[in-house]
Amino acid sequence: MDRRRAVRVAGVALLVGLLLWGGYAAYVFNLEDVQSNQRTVLLASDEAAPGAETTARVVVTDRATGDPLSGTNVTVSVGNGSDRRIVGAGETGPNGTLAVTFEAPNEAGSHRLSARADSRLGTDEVSASFAVERDYSVVVDTDKPVYQPGQTIHVRTLVRRAGGTPVTDDARVVVTGPEGNRLFSRTVTTNEFGMGSVEFPISTEGRHGRYRVSVAYDGEERTRTVEVREYRLPQFDVRFRPGASSYRPGETVRATVSSAYFFGEPVKNATVRVEGAGYVGDLEPFGTATARTGEDGVATVDMELPGYFVGTERFDGRGLAVFNVSVTDPAGHTETVTRRIPVTERDLLVEAVPAGGRLVPGVENTVFLVASHPDGRPARATVRVGDETLETNRYGIATHEFVPNGSNARLRVEARADGASTRRTVYLNVDEEAVAVQLDAGAYTVGERLSGRVLVGDAGDRVYVDAVSGGQTLATESLEARNGSAEFSCSDSASSMASSMIESIFKSPLQTNTH
Repeated sequence: MDRRRAVRVAGVALLVGLLLWGGYAAYVFNLEDVQSNQRTVLLASDEAAPGAETTARVVVTDRATGDPLSGTNVTVSVGNGSDRRIVGAGETGPNGTLAVTFEAPNEAGSHRLSARADSRLGTDEVSASFAVERDYSVVVDTDKPVYQPGQTIHVRTLVRRAGGTPVTDDARVVVTGPEGNRLFSRTVTTNEFGMGSVEFPISTEGRHGRYRVSVAYDGEERTRTVEVREYRLPQFDVRFRPGASSYRPGETVRATVSSAYFFGEPVKNATVRVEGAGYVGDLEPFGTATARTGEDGVATVDMELPGYFVGTERFDGRGLAVFNVSVTDPAGHTETVTRRIPVTERDLLVEAVPAGGRLVPGVENTVFLVASHPDGRPARATVRVGDETLETNRYGIATHEFVPNGSNARLRVEARADGASTRRTVYLNVDEEAVAVQLDAGAYTVGERLSGRVLVGDAGDRVYVDAVSGGQTLATESLEARNGSAEFSCSDSASSMASSMIESIFKSPLQTNTH
């Protein structure tokens, strides 16, 4: 390159990622020559599996007009100095792009990716770093969680590559005792399905406590903890049945506690103790009730709930009441059970979820309206949004289409189901620079076409699509956005190559976004 040309690098990118399994991101590097009239953008994954096919895309445009520069000579190489090798070359097409598919190096670590573009307007060279990682999935399992001294721990393992391909190789199985001392170490060879097994006999004099069972393969290690102790089989069954599947704060929970021996007889004259705790940032006890079972082995208890609960993410924002129930029979045997009950102010719950994870202004978006009962069951509900009336399906889901404007979207939602009703206003953020991906299905089988659309609004007029599985690029496509969106459809061959997991990346040289 002419020494008089000044070069500086600035990132200008748009990545819309559809991620169904695993981690995948895109780096976009844009070299702006202050004296050149061309702009060169390099798009490539920042991760690849060893030896896997991956794709780099070079986009060359006229800096002044933004028009694509077709016929630009592009050379793509990997490595530095004497290790540098050309992995692809060609001319850009009518849209000013050239996609080069190449095999990633087999050596793990960081590698340099470079692209040189020679057009009638000038010469640019851009570069980026990407990592080659040996991405394996290691699973370890045992036949049960608790053992007694003298029993045998049956260990099973499964080793697969990122794309789901089984690994046939040697893995290391190690068992560590309660004091951290290594008790067992064995190499196990996985079969053609990536599975292996080994047995570890526990000494009859083995110490009680927690034992760690770990499996390691090529730097990846997974651990499972089992417990070794003397244990006894339960003497009788205990069941806790509240009068309702959910409650409001401050209500009284009336529940029956029934107990019966496994040979069929009820546990008569047993002592019942119920301890209640509510989640208010942490589980705090709120009461205790005691009772005694009758001739039928049944007792009734009443407990008043606190007037305040904090919603938990695990319970989708609902409050949580926990009841620990213990029953002690006349012989002194005690059995316990725990029951969790949702607590909420509403009899019917409705949530609004943008189909692409976010809303894009100026273009029609899809929002999923999800109706459910407080206990989590889907609700067949009639939902009214503005002037539109919708019916949810058996999964409690209905779809609403609308064009958001401004920085916030406000939806007034009313819903009715099974005698319950709710009314609320849902506020959704609208990102003027957002890009969203909407699929035509939530899951796919091998051989199905993966299709949908990308919403870009005013963010750009071209979207680049890569279908990726296990760090390997299966298909690549360039799309033109019309009226703020672009439709895509991966080829049958691409979806059939991804045995169980498909990753797709949608790119545009304007902005980045992951879905």
